This record gives sequence, structure tokens and C-alpha cells, in this order.
Amino acid sequence: RHPDTDSEIFRELWSTIQAKKVFKGIIKNRRKNGEPYYVDATIVPILNEENKIVEYIGLRYDISQLVEAVELSQKAQKAKDGFLANMSHEIRTPLNAIIGFINVLSKHIQDETGKHYLQIIDNSAQMLLSIINDVLDLSKLQSGKFTVTSEPFDPISILSSSVTLFQSKVQEKSLSYAVFID
Repeated sequence: RHPDTDSEIFRELWSTIQAKKVFKGIIKNRRKNGEPYYVDATIVPILNEENKIVEYIGLRYDISQLVEAVELSQKAQKAKDGFLANMSHEIRTPLNAIIGFINVLSKHIQDETGKHYLQIIDNSAQMLLSIINDVLDLSKLQSGKFTVTSEPFDPISILSSSVTLFQSKVQEKSLSYAVFID
């Protein structure tokens, strides 16, 4: 037995097989040199004609590599989640400053063309902020900490701002496109 193994597992093992049932479970053991290893164990009681237990058959598969791979995967997931949370914060901080300055500039710029350009920049910044939040939400979803909220939105304004984002690229290629909403 490995000292980390909860003794409840062995109580369950013995109560199961003494009740003439099959035990299945993963057990952490230790080798003679003290090194831990994991086995997927199945223990079957063998009964005689009087329905009494005469012996047991145990099938054990060493799954140490599998357990180690799962633990490594969990550590990598935790590191990735931490990285995503940190990066989204690091990106959001300057982006919020940009959005703040857009708001300041919009109060000082009077001509319509300048205001239109600022609106495009603001829409792009807001969209980028939304993408960053989505990446963080994906990380929360994978870790089970995601909550769904219901928020009203205006699909026409979202579609219009999406069209505006690509307007300069379309014009560069001498193309045109339009959106018609019924």
C-alpha cells in the first residue's frame, strides 16, 4: 500500500469481495524501492458448491503511465488557463486605454469624417475586447467556471458595425458590398 492511498478504498474492496461481488478500482501502490505505481484492479471471489468463498482471482493492470499522463495534462491545462487569464488582462489594459482616448477624441473632433473614423476605430477596439473576453470565457468553460448570462443586443447595429470594419479593405480592392435588412 502507498501511504497516500485512502484506507476507505481497501475497506470498500474487502466489503465488496466478502459480499461475493466483483471489486473494480484504481489503487495507488508502492514498489519495494518506495516508488509509487497505479493499478487498475479487478478482484473476483471464487465460490464453491456451498456458495462460500474459497479464493480470489485478481487482475491488475499497471496504469502508472496513464495516470502520469492525466496528471501532466491537468497541470498543462492549469498553466494554460493561468496564461490565458494573465494575457487577456495584459491585453485588455492598453485596449481599455485606447477606448478611453477614443471617447476623449470624439468630444474634440467636430467634422463628420473624423467622427466616422473614430467610430470605426471604437467598433474595432470593442470587437477586439469582445474576442479577448471570449477567449477568457473559453478558458472558464473548460475549467467549469463559466456562467451564462442573458444580455439584450441589437443585431442590426452589430451587423452594420461588422460591415463598416471591412469597408476600407473592400474599397482598396475596388469592390462594393451592401447589407439589406428586411
